[in-house]
Amino acid sequence: MVTKQQVETYIENTVRNSSDRIFQPAKGNVRQFILEVAGEPYKADLAFRIDGRNWLFIEDDEAQTADHNAAKYWRWIEYCKVTQPIYLVHIIHSNSKGDYLSARLLAKFICEKMKEQHTNFNYYPIETCNWEDEDWKEQLTHTLGKILKYKND
Repeated sequence: MVTKQQVETYIENTVRNSSDRIFQPAKGNVRQFILEVAGEPYKADLAFRIDGRNWLFIEDDEAQTADHNAAKYWRWIEYCKVTQPIYLVHIIHSNSKGDYLSARLLAKFICEKMKEQHTNFNYYPIETCNWEDEDWKEQLTHTLGKILKYKND
């Protein structure tokens, strides 16, 4: 069985290998970065700065917490009045296609509404039923390539 630490190590290495010159750890710590909102700490699974300015967050969630993490970023953006471009890659694990479907759909809905209000917010959901599956890893690599292309256009 794959652990959360193994998943996050794979994600971190994939990001770093995509371009060391562009993706840098946010405040020196990639994992468990703290987003402060009204004195309340929220943890981001993985946080990077792109060119020292834009944000890249990668969350690897179980399906039942996907909606909570989407709401966490919206609150942070609203409260802190974040204006820099934000890229949220949300890798959501479920045991089956129907597992916690409402939480997954709510997360996507929250992020669509957030994009309407914050045009610099970019959401990239990736779903998987198996952390050992290569498909989500390929989607992550493809998504990082899209983020780099979008950033450079």
